[in-house]
Amino acid sequence: MTEAVAPRRRPKVALVVATVVVAALGIIVAVMAMTGSGWFTKRPVMHQVELRVQSSTDFKVIYRYITAEGNQISVEEHASKNFAAEFESAPSSLQFSVSMPQGTANSGDLRCSVYVDGELDTTKFNDAGWVNCDSSIGES
Repeated sequence: MTEAVAPRRRPKVALVVATVVVAALGIIVAVMAMTGSGWFTKRPVMHQVELRVQSSTDFKVIYRYITAEGNQISVEEHASKNFAAEFESAPSSLQFSVSMPQGTANSGDLRCSVYVDGELDTTKFNDAGWVNCDSSIGES
């Protein structure tokens, strides 16, 4: 009789242990989903941004944007006549400024355009040797 009872208890114990383990894993996954951690970490929606500048002379471009990791990137470049930069940015305020050396500006000579996800977002031009092309993407 004792031999017949022992095998029946082992499957019951194993079933209880398996049920407890599955329930614990379910609770852990539910907590992770509610807190947005682990596999459930939400990454920001990224936007493809293109900055274009046209001028008849040399100019300096300064632009700032936010990466997917939340880091602010600041870039300063010197260019002549045409300039284009493409990058991905998290939803944020984009800061772009373009300036030419003093005394070289002509009427409407400096043009700055910002494209977000392939669509024109901002175009500005100036003849004072400086233009601000700031824009906001994905912010509500």
